[in-house]
Parts: sequence; structure tokens; C-alpha cells
Amino acid sequence: MNRTSAQSHRGTRRARPCGITLLLLLPLLLLACASSKEEDNGGDPLGCTLNTSFVERSVQSGSVILRTESTPCAELNLDVAFNGVSDIFTVGFDLTYPTGVFTFDGYTEGPLLKQGPPATPPFFSVTHDPGTGRILVFATRFSPDAAVNSSGSSVLLTLHFNALAAGQGAVLFDLSASPVQEQVLNASGGAVSVTFVNGSNTARVF
Repeated sequence: MNRTSAQSHRGTRRARPCGITLLLLLPLLLLACASSKEEDNGGDPLGCTLNTSFVERSVQSGSVILRTESTPCAELNLDVAFNGVSDIFTVGFDLTYPTGVFTFDGYTEGPLLKQGPPATPPFFSVTHDPGTGRILVFATRFSPDAAVNSSGSSVLLTLHFNALAAGQGAVLFDLSASPVQEQVLNASGGAVSVTFVNGSNTARVF
């Protein structure tokens, strides 16, 4: 637009006023270009230089897995998904993630324990140690609400992470009994047969 305007006034006596007009418009044009770049990058040019990916485990009946919910720029959102598990009333587990690559940014409750809906909302406790990259999860329904089933695949909760820097590391259930025993209980407090499955579960930032 500027170039066309300059050519149309070439060789005329109004060349100087045109030049002054262009100088006055230049700051506005630069501001418009900067705004356009921010919108193209999602409003956060620095954060959006990072992209995330996650290699998830294939679904198996009778299992609990981590799977990708969505991976927008500089974020990683992982579902804790139950696949073909019955009589779910109480759930406890812990997992670890690479602290040099991600920060933990909270969680969103999923629909699994909200089936019914229950008379009393289910309870969720998610605690986090940023030093070790450990997340401890406890969730339960309350009597007289019954246990729930995941005939297909259903989400207990979604964990949210923000990317810190380029790199990679595993996001894994800690299958040891310490500090939390990975388990699912029915309404009577009995153990439900289920497997917390770790694949490669590799989270990458690049």
C-alpha cells in the first residue's frame, strides 16, 4: 500500500506531504503487524515456540492408562482413563513426570465418578511435589451412591502440564506400594482387579 502511494505521487509537487504522511502512519503500521503476529502465535509468541507430543499406551480391557487429551502449544493434557473396569468406588495412585521439561498446572475432574449423577459429589484430592515431580491422586464416591463402571473408556480426571523447555521424559504411574498403593476399591472396600499400565509414556517438548 505504501509503495503504490509513493509511485502514484512520483514527480509531483506533493511528494513532501506524502512523505510526512507515511512517517506519521509508520508507527500504526508497525503496531498492526505486531498484533497480527501475536494472534497467529496464539497470543503468546514465546510460549508457542514450544510444541508437545506424547507417546501413549494402547488401550487394554481392565486397565488404567495415561492418554493424550489434547496438546495445544506449550501444553500437555493427559487423561487418566479406565478401560473396561467394573465396581469403581475409590481410586488411589501416584505418578511422576520430568520436572525439567514440564510444570504441573492442575487437573480437571472427569465424568467417571459422576455417573448417575451421585447424590453426593465425588471427592478428589490431587497433591503435587514440584521438587520430585510426583503427583498423588485420591478420588472416591460416597455411600449410599453405588460404584460405577467403565464398559468402554471413561476418564477419571485430566492432568494439565505446561512446557518449560525443549526435552523429553517419561510420565509414569509409580507402581510401587510407596508412597501410594495403586488400587481401585469397590463400595465395600474390596480390591477391584485392574492394572495400571505404563507404556513408554514419553512426553516430548520440541
